Amino acid sequence: MLTLLALMAQTATLDADPYVAARTCAVATRKANAGDLATVEEHARYMFYVMHAARARPEGQRIIKRVGTVMSAPLPEVQDGEVDGLIAQCDKRFPRLDRATAANLPAEPIDRDIMCLTALGVLHGGAEAVRETQPDDPWLDRLRAPEMQLMSRLNKKVLERAGLAEDAALTEAYDRQIRASLDLGDALAVGRACGLRDD
Repeated sequence: MLTLLALMAQTATLDADPYVAARTCAVATRKANAGDLATVEEHARYMFYVMHAARARPEGQRIIKRVGTVMSAPLPEVQDGEVDGLIAQCDKRFPRLDRATAANLPAEPIDRDIMCLTALGVLHGGAEAVRETQPDDPWLDRLRAPEMQLMSRLNKKVLERAGLAEDAALTEAYDRQIRASLDLGDALAVGRACGLRDD
């Protein structure tokens, strides 16, 4: 039995299908953290893979809605002995750490602000989950000022000038920037590129 597990650890590879691969990476991320996402960094990594899966098979849905479908679908099976090997492959297949810089962000200020706000939104969701078990975690407080600043810049007049006053147009703009952000890194990497300080 031990020999079989060792062999599986050596031979486990990500599926060629990016949807299956990304969902496998999400499962491996959870298993690497004992089934829990105890930090905002771990949450950002997990959601990065979930959003990659949502982008890979949109099935006619915007990525924001598709994420929920991906998370509720039956999970791929990952054995304990496969986790480390898969994580290494995930890092190569879906690069996510410290790759985003300010130069990578969209050139148009409104697109940049929307991308930054979506990244902070992902981090906010993780921060809320972490705060439930760690009341002193600083992330919610850390995110408050930059989120407010971005929302202030994306005011009604700015959105109207950009043709984004209608809900459908604004939702499409957010969806487009979420998809684009995945090519830069996870929400933490994008947030850092947007000027977020996490120390």
